Amino acid sequence: MASVISLELNELSVDLVEKYVDDLDLRNFRRLFDDSRRYRTVAEQEFVNVEPWIQWVTVHTGLDFSEHGIFRLGDAVDAPYEQVWERVQRELRLSVGAVSPMNATALKERPSFFVPDPWTETEVHGSWDLRLLHRAVKAAVNSNAEGSFDLRSLIQLAAGASRNLDWRKLPDYVGLARRSRNRKWLRAGVLDHLLADTFQTQWLRHRPAYSSLFLNAAAHVQHHYMYNSPYYVGGQSNPAWYVAADMDPVGDLYQIYDAILGQIFRLCDAHDVRLLVTTGLAQVPNPEIVFYYRPLDHAGVLDTVGISGVTAVEPRMSRDFLVRFDSTQASAEAARILRSVTAEDGDALFTADERGDSLFVKVAYTREMAPGMSVTVGDRHIPDFAALFVHVSIENAIHTTYGSFFDCGKAPHPALESMPLASVFDHTLRAVREECAPEGVTTETA
Repeated sequence: MASVISLELNELSVDLVEKYVDDLDLRNFRRLFDDSRRYRTVAEQEFVNVEPWIQWVTVHTGLDFSEHGIFRLGDAVDAPYEQVWERVQRELRLSVGAVSPMNATALKERPSFFVPDPWTETEVHGSWDLRLLHRAVKAAVNSNAEGSFDLRSLIQLAAGASRNLDWRKLPDYVGLARRSRNRKWLRAGVLDHLLADTFQTQWLRHRPAYSSLFLNAAAHVQHHYMYNSPYYVGGQSNPAWYVAADMDPVGDLYQIYDAILGQIFRLCDAHDVRLLVTTGLAQVPNPEIVFYYRPLDHAGVLDTVGISGVTAVEPRMSRDFLVRFDSTQASAEAARILRSVTAEDGDALFTADERGDSLFVKVAYTREMAPGMSVTVGDRHIPDFAALFVHVSIENAIHTTYGSFFDCGKAPHPALESMPLASVFDHTLRAVREECAPEGVTTETA
């Protein structure tokens, strides 16, 4: 029986990749562009909804934001909607697997393997090594801005990777690790290499009919460093303390992705697999200089501004975190306090979205935090508040509603076709039915 794999390359700017193909000899991307059917996907029109944690829910459910209503990363765990893997299980009675799907919840029926993304609190399905690996990846992602990685997480990473690493690539890992000492953006590429190896190992072990692999390094590096691309057109530039002018992190990452794409192509070629590639969204250069920050110690920041009643803090991507309280009253009071925190220039430090006994909080301050910057909280003055935060990025790129979808099971079309992003769901199901429908289940009735 044939299989289908969905490779989810979050926010990969395909138009920019095309400019690098010849210069960097990205032969696997060239194969993708030349030998498959490409569609231009169109997501939400309201910019506030053009967020990956919203749009990947759309890809996985076939529902627009107006239908699924999931606005925050991690909220999918409470959603009642059937996801693509569950539809395949229910209608076609086929096995499924997934590694790191964004804002997806653990499946109701046990899959061959399921490793959640690092930000969504849901169950890991699989062997002990996957659970250890997930814990380590979660710790690595949430400590990336600080550049720290504790010993326990390192041990978990080593144990989890030991059963999933493609050991033939060990020299590549060592080389990337060495280069990442002065090119920190390569760490995201190392992590995606490990996720790709984990996916390949689990796929070969279980051979699911439908499976997916989500990778985020392209989104991360484009957001942080697009101004350094030789193909960037605009008036902005990154300061020397942030990245050297002669460095091109975007090109470095695209070379890593070309290698990963080649790895997936080889897996598909060897095992009669139809490959689908989705970006969800894409990115374009940011016309403004915007700074992003993340608390070094989320609970410590809350305590400093005088918030009580906290029962749990769950860091999410970049500037966001979820705070749980022992009562709705404590949550409402915390929201009031957070909204009152203002910097010396009068700008607010936080936004707080009230959800009963929890808050979804964002560090909303986007100017450069000068050393020693103080804040006011009502009539209180808190000196050196900036010391409680770590700089995450200068946001070089912003989201655009247009993405790309490739079907390697279809011949190229001379004209670029457009499709709503929500239609990727139905296209994926059709591909699984065409390749994998068991006897007695027709492609028309499935």
